[in-house]
Amino acid sequence: TVVLEEDARNLFYDVRKRGWFKTVLKRPGRIYWTDVVVFTSSQLPGIAPAFPIHDKEGNVVGAAAANITLESLSAFLGKLDVGHEGVAFIMDSSGGMVAHPDISQILKQEGRRIKMAKASDLAKPWVAHAAATYLKDAKTKFVVNDGGREFLASFTPFPADFEKDWVMAVIVPVDDFVGRLKDTNHNILLLAIMITVLGMGLVSAYAGWVTKPVSRLEREIKRIQEFDLSGDVDVTTGTREILALANAVRTMKSALDTFGRFVPKSLVREIVSSGQPVEI
Repeated sequence: TVVLEEDARNLFYDVRKRGWFKTVLKRPGRIYWTDVVVFTSSQLPGIAPAFPIHDKEGNVVGAAAANITLESLSAFLGKLDVGHEGVAFIMDSSGGMVAHPDISQILKQEGRRIKMAKASDLAKPWVAHAAATYLKDAKTKFVVNDGGREFLASFTPFPADFEKDWVMAVIVPVDDFVGRLKDTNHNILLLAIMITVLGMGLVSAYAGWVTKPVSRLEREIKRIQEFDLSGDVDVTTGTREILALANAVRTMKSALDTFGRFVPKSLVREIVSSGQPVEI
């Protein structure tokens, strides 16, 4: 998939003059994340991870970077499941916005000049309130009260080796969770009944699955008692013990059939019906 294509006749981009390139050359073996910049190729704002390129001897011979536009980062945040009204965003330690599901709330761009909004400028007051509380108290998990409503707030700083004072924030109304619990309580009795009925049905089906082959074996044994040895013992089951019993009945039918070829069948039927052991 082609994301962006550019055909430049006059080259004006000199990577050696770029700040990220100079920084990476001084940090062999380490990835460097840029601040929010406007990319030369697309004229779109974004961030980029840059990393050094080494030769076989381990010397730094160049650097490479992968552009990530704020638009794509915002789209990713917008796809996160944080409740009906919840929001996830990234800001720095001073409250400056880095990424938000609605990029129009945090970015103003005039050509190559960009201005990032503060968390306090966001449209939802409870989000701004939560951000202000984090910046003041440095708590990572807390509850915010705003307009009579409660909101769960979580702020997770990026790892130290990321070397950016960025924080991943998630703010969710308590009602997004409690409301669902209330709905569940209203339906819990019906759900319990449905589970009970389903369980009974499954138990009945399982019992039938087990007893059906046993009933067939019982009928086969009654036929053997009447010296009716016709047909095979047709039993299908996944239970090993029942299969073993079916094989035993099948062997018994075969043995009696062979025995009946040398002894009058009426006598064999009488012996089988009596239940007495056969002695020769």
